[in-house]
Amino acid sequence: MVYEIDFSCALLIPFVKDFIKKHPMSWMELLKSILCNDAVYNMILLKIDDNSLASKKPKTKVNPKTAKEIELRNKLLS
Repeated sequence: MVYEIDFSCALLIPFVKDFIKKHPMSWMELLKSILCNDAVYNMILLKIDDNSLASKKPKTKVNPKTAKEIELRNKLLS
C-alpha cells in the first residue's frame, strides 16, 4: 500500500529537479502555480530540501589565526 501523495511526489521529483535547473530564481512560484494540490507542493518542498541538505558540503573553510583559535577548533573537532 502506498499513499497517493507519496506516489505523486515520487513521480514529480525528477520534473521538479529539472524545473529548478531551468528556472533557478523563480522555480518555487512557478511550481506552486503549476501544481493544483498544496499538499503535494509542500511535500515536494520537504523532499527537495532533505535531498539538498544531505548532499551539500560546507562552502566556507575556517582558518584559525591564533593559537587560541587553533586550540578551540581542535577541541570542537574532537
